[in-house]
Amino acid sequence: MSKTAKTDKRNISSGNRSEGQQVLRVWNYVMNIIYHNPGKIVRVPSSRQLAQTLQMSRSTVNLTYDKLIKAEYLISRQGSGTYTNPRRSFFPARQAAPLVGISFFEGDAFFYNSSGWRIIATLGEGLSERGYNVKLHQNGIAGKIQTDRLLQFSCMDALVCYNGRPEELEEIAKQIPVVALGQHSYAHLPNVRLKFDAAAIGIIKLIAAENIQECLLLRTEAADDELHILGETLLRLDKTLRIRELNIKDTGFPEELEKYLMQKQRILLFHYNQYSDFAESCRSRYTDTVVTLSYNHPPRHNRYSGYSLDYPWTTVADQTAELLRENMADRSKCRELICEAELCSWRPAPLHHTPEPVKISTAQTEFCVEGLTGSIWTLQSRWLELEKDLYELHFELNAPKPSEYPELTIRWELPLLDTINCWTTAHSGAPELQPDWGRKRCFSIADEIPELIFHNRAGLCTAAAAYSDAMRSVEFNGGIFEANCSLRFALGLFRKKEAPAQNYKGILRLDLRRNFFADTVRSFTRWYAAFPEYTALPVPESAYEPLYSTWYSYHHDVHADTIRQECEEAARLGMKTVIVDSGWETDDNTLGPIACGDWEISSNRFPDPATHVRAVKSLGFKYMMWFAVPFIGRNSRRFEEFKDRYLFLTRDAGVLDPRFPEVRRYLIDCCRRLIHDYHLDGLKLDFINTFTECDKDPALTYGRGDRDISTIPEAIDRLMMSITQALNEIRQDILIEFRQCYIGPAIRKYGNMFRAADCPADPAGNRRRTINLRLSSDTTAVHSDMLEWRSDYDVNNAALQLLGVMFSVPQISVRLAELPDDHRKMLKFLLDFLVRHRKLLLKSDLHPCHPEQNYPIVYAATKSERIATVYSGGQWVRFPVGSSAGNTYIVNASETDEIVADLPFTIKSALLRNCLGEELPFAIPQPGFSRIAMPSGSILKLCGTQPDLG
Repeated sequence: MSKTAKTDKRNISSGNRSEGQQVLRVWNYVMNIIYHNPGKIVRVPSSRQLAQTLQMSRSTVNLTYDKLIKAEYLISRQGSGTYTNPRRSFFPARQAAPLVGISFFEGDAFFYNSSGWRIIATLGEGLSERGYNVKLHQNGIAGKIQTDRLLQFSCMDALVCYNGRPEELEEIAKQIPVVALGQHSYAHLPNVRLKFDAAAIGIIKLIAAENIQECLLLRTEAADDELHILGETLLRLDKTLRIRELNIKDTGFPEELEKYLMQKQRILLFHYNQYSDFAESCRSRYTDTVVTLSYNHPPRHNRYSGYSLDYPWTTVADQTAELLRENMADRSKCRELICEAELCSWRPAPLHHTPEPVKISTAQTEFCVEGLTGSIWTLQSRWLELEKDLYELHFELNAPKPSEYPELTIRWELPLLDTINCWTTAHSGAPELQPDWGRKRCFSIADEIPELIFHNRAGLCTAAAAYSDAMRSVEFNGGIFEANCSLRFALGLFRKKEAPAQNYKGILRLDLRRNFFADTVRSFTRWYAAFPEYTALPVPESAYEPLYSTWYSYHHDVHADTIRQECEEAARLGMKTVIVDSGWETDDNTLGPIACGDWEISSNRFPDPATHVRAVKSLGFKYMMWFAVPFIGRNSRRFEEFKDRYLFLTRDAGVLDPRFPEVRRYLIDCCRRLIHDYHLDGLKLDFINTFTECDKDPALTYGRGDRDISTIPEAIDRLMMSITQALNEIRQDILIEFRQCYIGPAIRKYGNMFRAADCPADPAGNRRRTINLRLSSDTTAVHSDMLEWRSDYDVNNAALQLLGVMFSVPQISVRLAELPDDHRKMLKFLLDFLVRHRKLLLKSDLHPCHPEQNYPIVYAATKSERIATVYSGGQWVRFPVGSSAGNTYIVNASETDEIVADLPFTIKSALLRNCLGEELPFAIPQPGFSRIAMPSGSILKLCGTQPDLG
């Protein structure tokens, strides 16, 4: 367009919402479904349908669905859709954390401009990180009808409102706490006053520096909108300024604006951020005369060249959370906090054509490396063939000076073949063969292992890949590329910003051998263990002993006398270790980390802890205690001491930043003191994955300060290694437990016990988790999640829980003294069986079949014995060729009373016992195909001659 052409009003764009704002739209859409259907299972629209409804990309909907599934608000059922989780709703959630509504003064949320959405997104995210449940109130609250409707139907515990009318907010505040945000003061409400006095001084300096002769304010219809208030503030500070207001909604606005732009004088164009594209088009046509300033940061700032005025919304979220906490505790408090706007400068990012990726060609595939174009980083690579169908890609990144790592993506394709499933350490027990654009898988030092194993119906590997860096956060995905029906992989690196560096090395391992998938997983595990940085901690034999845990049976309500009584019962049943979980450190039974941080044993619950520990250990027990590593609770005396040493705050606690040396020293000293002073045998170190949940690194925002380590994963590694070494100096046979999802190669350096993730009273989930762990943990002792059941349950149902985790160390968490005699008899018999066959069950290489069916049958063998455990009816027991020639055990852990087996040997004797250990009559079957009658929960022992393997 020439300079003489008139401005086209159609160029005025409202701007596109950022991905974070679009994610929030999807999130709230689902939350509305959950809110209106509490406790119900409701199918949500498919990603394609919802993307069409909300007019956004399908990938954004998929991304949000993944977050909701991970947060357990949604359940994905392969082949049948996605559903709401009846266990997650607003009503039970309110018991754990207050439900806080966020609203604008008026209007429909789905028609907020990009600035409004960014405010809501940032506030919502900030309050969520600080422990609140957040709900977007869809409609504004202008007028009595809207006010009454909000109070009647919202079920909110508190409200945060931006630019609300004082009289209406004061009416709401009579019933629930209210925090107001806005440019105006609220005399009778706690509020965050948003001011731009300091920024206005900066604008005046900018006007002088840019030699501005006239300011044009492109405001909306409202006479008192923010730009009008800004203009008055500027004139109050400097009455010599020439400021004109133009109403962007007037029909004559384009012609009037063009008249000013053509005067060839230096103009500062003030505008709202939804008009950034329009303002940028004016600046590009009048480059020498127009300077732009956006009220709120421009939504597409990579294409914007100018200045912006905005509030630090993360600070606003902090202040809002502080006022909420105050007002919910004491409704009479009415404090005003001030937040000043900031003036920023934007320059457009250089525009590139679609970058040509760096290509690494091999005989097996071609690797495309994206993200290096335009950066100062260089790539060197080597392709190695270790043996037939086993390869490694070694690559190294270098920069001439310390620089931010580039966001790197490595893609490659392999033949799909007869693939039906993708196994990972977090496998769900259902088929997980997805399209390449499906759910993203993220891994880190405290979140699973970066490995993908694809296999066919027989369990044979069709393609597998693992990445050497199990410390940093990486995205690692693989799925069907629909354009050519192949397997497409994508490895994403440096998705989280880090401190500048000059070098990085990585190894990508590809295994195309047609081995059984479990053997491929084990080969990856041993590959990781060969790296010096992943050397595993030795495992004492005591790590394999059956264990009693206080968590499900008592939660926080633990006392010295109760623990002693339970251990006396547990010792008679065959348990030899106790873990005293959360509760020992506080007198309060409230769940959550609010009391963590002092790490002193409660004198009310444990009047003489040292004597108590000695008494329990005299029963032949190992004594362990729970320790939540990252948290300093708000009730802790240490909370204020570490106030500048947190990664982020939650409602109940601060999450420590392990990059500070004083943080590491404190945590190491606490662990050392517990082991030394009370002669404990070990610790259960919990919640270290919380360190990695820091999305906004304070070191990148506020500077490195006193931190002596640049990255969070490196600091976690230093902290955990130091704790392990300190405890080992006291006890060489120290026991240290971690739980899923922090079970990767690095974690094996710090712990020798891995426990399945929480799945209370879920036999199928516990079985899946323990078997996944067995495959990926090598010699590290694998423990089940704590088993719990009611004392009035049928004894066989309780036995099936124990048989479900028989390939791991069982952790029991029931009130043993309240169990009936048959339950105790069952526990005694089965625990004795597991201990006697420990080498077979816990130390041999498992052969679990069909992970896509939740492992319906599992085999194990040593030189002297072998076992097959059937978990689902309709399975055919057929021992793998070459398994043991000694005693054979068949366990019926299914719901049926019959097992189908192929017995390729002559049976000399047989013994069938039920779950109580009672001998049952049994007719010895003939060799070959047999239908064996054995009740659910029973164990069959067969003694025979050498199997006929021909």
